[in-house]
Amino acid sequence: MLPKNRGNGPNTGNNLPPPPGGTDTAGRYAATIGEALRRGTGRGREAAKRLERWTGASNRTVRGWLAGTRGPSGEHLIILASHSDEVLGAMLRLIMHRGDGKTADLAVARRLMVAALAVLDAADSRPSQDGRR
Repeated sequence: MLPKNRGNGPNTGNNLPPPPGGTDTAGRYAATIGEALRRGTGRGREAAKRLERWTGASNRTVRGWLAGTRGPSGEHLIILASHSDEVLGAMLRLIMHRGDGKTADLAVARRLMVAALAVLDAADSRPSQDGRR
């Protein structure tokens, strides 16, 4: 049996180089969503269990989200945003933030809000699980 790699072996290629301009988009994404999850659900075992139930993700994955070291995938992010206003708000802040430190203009914000309202209106007009609106 071979010994475990203690960090002195060859690069396995799992880490991507930083994007041009030096911004760490993935790190900022993970940290922002992790902060929102901690604000909305807390830090303890119960918070992790709640996120596991919502998403079906493993405990290890959820702990990475809560720590802010890994961000949820698209499918999990949508589920989390549907359960947590904090995550939805964090998503909107990330979307509205441009790489140059400025926020997107009001026209873009207005279009996003109109689209969000259309989604809410469509969801509100559908019957619920028990047949009521």
